[in-house]
Amino acid sequence: EHALLLRGATARMGSMTSIDPGDARPLRQAAEAYQGIQRRGRALAADRSLVAQYLGALGDSTKALADLASRSVASKRWLVPEVTASRTAPVWAPLRPGAAMPHPVLAVRAAAAHADTLRETTETWLLPTAPAMLRTALRAVPPAPTSTSAPAGPAPHRVIRDVVRLRPPLPQRAVAGPTARAR
Repeated sequence: EHALLLRGATARMGSMTSIDPGDARPLRQAAEAYQGIQRRGRALAADRSLVAQYLGALGDSTKALADLASRSVASKRWLVPEVTASRTAPVWAPLRPGAAMPHPVLAVRAAAAHADTLRETTETWLLPTAPAMLRTALRAVPPAPTSTSAPAGPAPHRVIRDVVRLRPPLPQRAVAGPTARAR
C-alpha cells in the first residue's frame, strides 16, 4: 500500500523534470534502494524485526521527503516549467500562489500521511501471537510434584486453567437486571 502511494509520485513522468539536464541523482538513489533489497532480500524475508526496521526507515524517509517538498513549495523554491514558454527552451519559475499543487507533491504527502499506519502495522508484526504467549505461559508452569508432599505454589492444573481461560466464568443462575424487576 505504501509502495503504491510512493509510486504515485512518479506516475506522471511528464511532470517529473529537473532543471539540470541529465540529472541522474534520483535514478541513482532509486537504483541503490533496489540493489539493497536485491542483496538483502533473503535476510529481510527471514527476519521480521529487520523488515520492521526497514519499513520504519522507509516511513521516516517518506516523511522527510514530504517535509522537504512542502518547504520548497512554501519558500518558492519548487520550480515548474513556465506554461507560456516554448517547449524547446523551457523557462523555470516558482510555483505561483494559488496554482494547483504539483502531482508529485500531493502523492508524496499522501505517502507521508500513510507512514504512521505503516509503522503501526509493522510494530504489530513484532508482537507475539496468542499461541506464542500461551506457550510461554505454559513453560512457566512448575512441573508436577514428584513427592507426596503438597506443592508450595498453586496447583499446576489451576495455573493452566487460569492461563487458558479467555473469558470470565458464566453465572451459575440466571441474572435478572433492573429492567426485568420493573416490569
